[in-house]
Order: sequence, then C-alpha cells, then structure tokens
Amino acid sequence: MRTSTLSAAVISLMLLVAACSGTSSTGTGSPSAAASLPTFRLVDFPGDVFFTDVVAQKQGFFAKAGINVQNQSVATGPAALQLLVAGSIDGTLIGSSLPLVAAAQNQDIKIIGTPYGVSAFHIFVSNKAGLAAKATFPQGIQALKGKTIGLVALEGATYLSLKALLANAGVGADQVQLIAVGSPQAALAQMKAGRIDAYSNIQPTGVLLKDANIGYDYLDYAKEAPASIAQVADGAMVVSGKWLTTHQKEAKAWVDATESAVTWIKAHPQQAASLFSATYGGSDSGDSQVVQRLIDTVYPTNLPGLAVPRAAINNQIQSLVDSGDIKSGSVSYAKIVAPSALQGK
Repeated sequence: MRTSTLSAAVISLMLLVAACSGTSSTGTGSPSAAASLPTFRLVDFPGDVFFTDVVAQKQGFFAKAGINVQNQSVATGPAALQLLVAGSIDGTLIGSSLPLVAAAQNQDIKIIGTPYGVSAFHIFVSNKAGLAAKATFPQGIQALKGKTIGLVALEGATYLSLKALLANAGVGADQVQLIAVGSPQAALAQMKAGRIDAYSNIQPTGVLLKDANIGYDYLDYAKEAPASIAQVADGAMVVSGKWLTTHQKEAKAWVDATESAVTWIKAHPQQAASLFSATYGGSDSGDSQVVQRLIDTVYPTNLPGLAVPRAAINNQIQSLVDSGDIKSGSVSYAKIVAPSALQGK
C-alpha cells in the first residue's frame, strides 16, 4: 500500500492542535474535595470511544469512586503508550491493537477493563469521491481502489485496523494511497480541497463532515466488517503492569467510574447527546445518532464490571498476526488482561 505524508511542518502543526484539544476537569464535585483524592493521570483523545471519561468527569463519578483525574493530551496513541510505560501517565483509553503490539514486544502493559467492545472505526468519504451512499463489505472496500485515504498518522490503532480491513477485502497494498493528514478538522479541509477521497477515524468525524456538506459515513466497521475486525475491543482501559501492582484501588476506581458513566449515558440519551455536542461539536441530530449507536451497538457488548471480552481480544490478536504486525504466540489474552478483568473471573 502506498503511503505518503504532508510536509513535516504542516503535520507538526496539526498534531500540536490535536495535542492541545484536551481539558482538565474535576467533575461536578468540589474541586478542593477532589484535590484531596489520589491523583490519576489520564490521557484521552477526542471522540465517542472516550466519551465515558467526559461523562465521568462532568457527573462527578471519578470523585465518587475515589480518584482525582488530571487529563493530559498527546497527539497519538503510540505517544500515549510511551508515556504510560515511562510512568509519566497512569492510564489511557485506547484501541486494543496498540497495547497488544506493545505486549508482544514484552512491554509491561495490562488491560483492566473494556467499555467499548467493538470496533470504533469508520470510513468517511467525500461527496466528490463518486462512491455509493453506503458501503457493504467487501464490495465497498474494493471500490476504494485507486483512492487516497487520509489518517491521523501512519501508525496507531486506526492505521492497523484499516490495514486489516483492506487486506480482508482483498485490496492490494499498491491499490490505495494512505496519507497522514492529522486531526478530523484537518481532514475536513483536505477533503474539501479534493486532496483526499476518504478518511478513517471515529465519530463525530462523520457528523462534522455531513454538517459541512463535505462527506458522509461510508462504512461502520462494527456493523459491516467481518467479525474478526468488527468484534474487537477499541476501548481498552490500559495501565502499566508495574503501576497496577501498587495502585489496585485507583485502577478499580477508574473502572467503576467508567461503568457508572455507561449507565448514565443509557439512562439519559438526550442529555448525553447535548454533552457530546458541547464537547466535540457537531449538530444535535447527528450527535444524537452517535450516542444512540453507543447505546444500541457498543454498550450491549459490555460485560459486568467491564471485564475484557475474550473473543474481542483474540480477534484482535489474530488480525494483527494476519497483517504481520505481531508474531503468532507473542501475546495472549491471559498475558495482556489484568487478573481482575478476566472474563468469567
């Protein structure tokens, strides 16, 4: 597959903008009360996968669970894992492909919960691309031959998932061009200018594209891709194994607060949609559909206590083996998942 990048200066600017998009919050409780709790340094990214952390902050679930969350932002998932392993952050919610690759390289990584047990990724296409209104698999992916597809970066969970999707549909490595364009806002500009035909990321990218009359949601991995790609844990709560040995209480607090956030979203879909819009932008109607997808498609896959689904991890491992990103036998469900989060524990 052909890959290329924009100029280093442009990409650096885009990543800087993405890195600065996060906020720090102590929720609805007293800031002074939250400050007296154990600090938990958390990295999130913009999008529906991470919405549970937004809700947990705004509704005070973190403080109720017993942690004072300090949000930190970085540009990419691999950068977050580097900070995690270095001990500069305590946790990050991220697609399971990245921690699996790290664990396969003997990095001390553990998944302690999964609030998002399906693929989060979509392919969004330009109105000018001449493609169908909605893709089916594999024909819709084969129709991307000769197209230029944008990504945040040529690394990370989105890149690994797209590689697997293309290969599964029989699209050869030299039949598409992948290009790093940065954040969804940057992708909108590139798509409007006709420099890319498609962009792979999570929601609310599709809402923003539709609102701007530039593009639309072409394929939802969780609904259209084969089970080996659709049924993966794209919301893995990741910590370092070393940190976990001395911070079991804080780890459980993060899981408990996240589970409370899921319960709140399901019980308050309209309020959740309003909060989603206020946080990430997009139209109320579009963001309502994003929240409804969480309720209808994502959260039904959650296990009690947000235990990590065995099949979802095994699907991701096999996908990474098939794509050549890890060696067979280099990582397993039991190796990557913390004992407290094992399915059927």
